[in-house]
Amino acid sequence: MGISLLPVAARRLEGKVAVITGAARGIGESTAKLFFKHGAKVVLADILDDVGHSLSRHLCSSSSSFVHCDVTKEKDIENAVNTAISKYGKLDIMLNNAGISGTLKFNILENELSDFQKVLNVNLLGAFLGTKHAAKAMIPARQGSIIIMASGCSIIGGIGPYAYTSSKHGLLGLMKNATIDLGRYGIRVNCVSPHVVPSQMTRDLFKLEDGDEFPNVYSHFKCGDILRPEDIAEAALYLASDASRFVSGHNLIVDGGFTSANQDNNKVEKERRRRTRAAMGVSLLPAAARWLEGKVDVITGAARGIGESTAKLFFKHGAKVVLADILDDVGHSLSRHQCSTSSSFIHCDVTKEKDIKNTVNTVISKDGKLDIMLNNVGISGTLKFNILENELSDFQKVLNVNLLGAFLGTKHATRAMIPAHQGSIIIMASGFSIIGGIGPYAYTSSKHGLLGLMKNATVDLG
Repeated sequence: MGISLLPVAARRLEGKVAVITGAARGIGESTAKLFFKHGAKVVLADILDDVGHSLSRHLCSSSSSFVHCDVTKEKDIENAVNTAISKYGKLDIMLNNAGISGTLKFNILENELSDFQKVLNVNLLGAFLGTKHAAKAMIPARQGSIIIMASGCSIIGGIGPYAYTSSKHGLLGLMKNATIDLGRYGIRVNCVSPHVVPSQMTRDLFKLEDGDEFPNVYSHFKCGDILRPEDIAEAALYLASDASRFVSGHNLIVDGGFTSANQDNNKVEKERRRRTRAAMGVSLLPAAARWLEGKVDVITGAARGIGESTAKLFFKHGAKVVLADILDDVGHSLSRHQCSTSSSFIHCDVTKEKDIKNTVNTVISKDGKLDIMLNNVGISGTLKFNILENELSDFQKVLNVNLLGAFLGTKHATRAMIPAHQGSIIIMASGFSIIGGIGPYAYTSSKHGLLGLMKNATVDLG
């Protein structure tokens, strides 16, 4: 390519410097080419060294460079940003594009914790690190555009694997928090959410061989037309350019109307909520008024707070309640306080699959069934609202408890409920699952991720 053939006046990114992760192929490659065409200097960050170096040479050696970058490693992200600063003097645009789909399994029972964790590490933690270090570079200039590549799976469930959908929902939480945190510095943060585009990842999804025609999955858009990586690049160009100078906190959906046409397919009933006092020892409600009479229930994080109050209310309404928590003394005390025949305590660290599995197995062996699973346990993490103060280890810890814990609880509850063809799985999310800026980064991202988990499970298990 060598030089941009556009006249200078038409170049929307003239003089700007961009870092693109996952830049070696697919959407990243198309965006890199378009950004270069519009006058940007582009740092291509990827783990595909040969392909990345080849693309850099194809563009222009003086206006593009390649750096090896594994987005799960903070030092690699930091190096990519530092390369842009040292070579081109600044960073104007950060496109967090790197992502993986993970194992293409849509049944929760087939999903493994290690696979779930791997997808979160690349898709969500990678974008967190990219946003953090881009912000560090952009704050002194008091301007910049951070773009996060999400997905149609960021707003609906059932069309992507569990981990992928949860991670993409989590990206919306990350974007919303960053919008509020970084807006005071003139930094804009947005998401782009494409539907399916032809790529190696989607070829694997549809099990296509080389030469196979890509299917039309846009039943509500132009007949015979399909979305291309170049279309997504155009959306990223808009958000990177000054044409979008007042656009921040936006999820730009590029899908030919797919999500609008299909969003209502996965409606979930609103939970009934009541305030009541819990009776101790035996339920004082008449049997006819006990909504959960004969039901068996597991509650994680049950030793205190919302978990404790829910356990007391469930017991009052006739349920047998298994209290699962890491607070052994408090949990045993609560169990004794209710009723030893209708309540029991099990030590359970929700980040350990063997603990979740043991909890569910204990219920089955003791009571023969599981009717209700309340994934309630959660932590807020460090109360730091400035992204620069947030550490990867803290972010990871919150995701492990809040999101991976709920995934494991849902998975093993499903295993117990499928034979009975009934059950209720409840996931404790938060107001932070729909808005940003009022909770810490990891907490907000994890709670958005829980909505993705819930939506996929609704489609999978309904």
